[in-house]
Amino acid sequence: MLDSPPRTPEPFLGTQDSGLATRCYHDCMRCQLRFLWNATRGHRLAPWRSPYLLWRIETYTGVKMKEIGFVEFWEFLWRERRNLWRFLTWTGKMERWVHPKPKTS
Repeated sequence: MLDSPPRTPEPFLGTQDSGLATRCYHDCMRCQLRFLWNATRGHRLAPWRSPYLLWRIETYTGVKMKEIGFVEFWEFLWRERRNLWRFLTWTGKMERWVHPKPKTS
């Protein structure tokens, strides 16, 4: 029977380089917040009125924009929080891929 090497923990979960994990977390969080800031333009204090977010919810669930109110918006966010976190993490990765940091020599 072959013994496989132990798996290395994920950067966010491991303690190998906590500075790296913290930096990755903050970079990811910054990109997520940037997306939310841009997506709620004009409706930052009332994101459930943002046409862009309502359109995204409509295309995801099939519920018409006119039927989405305050309660439905927050119920959707709570119910789909894991998928939304994954989506926001993906947008951060795409943002970093499209706009990489300049390399210093």
